[in-house]
Amino acid sequence: EAKQTAESLRRDIVAKAESEAQAIVQRAQSEAANERDRALQELRSEVGAISVQLASRIVEKELDPAAHQHLVDEYIQKLQRTN
Repeated sequence: EAKQTAESLRRDIVAKAESEAQAIVQRAQSEAANERDRALQELRSEVGAISVQLASRIVEKELDPAAHQHLVDEYIQKLQRTN
């Protein structure tokens, strides 16, 4: 009977450990998803701000094609740096 009790106790401990491990994994996945969503939102915000800056600079000056291309290139470089 002691062996049966020990085996039952072992099964209970293993089941509890597996359950706790699964809960930890689920929390980690949830936290990772939340962090990813936060980072994407921050990136969208930065892209929006850079877009507004570019539009503002374009409106402020009358641009020849070369100056316009230069501003577009700067904008693309800023976007690449945010990634």
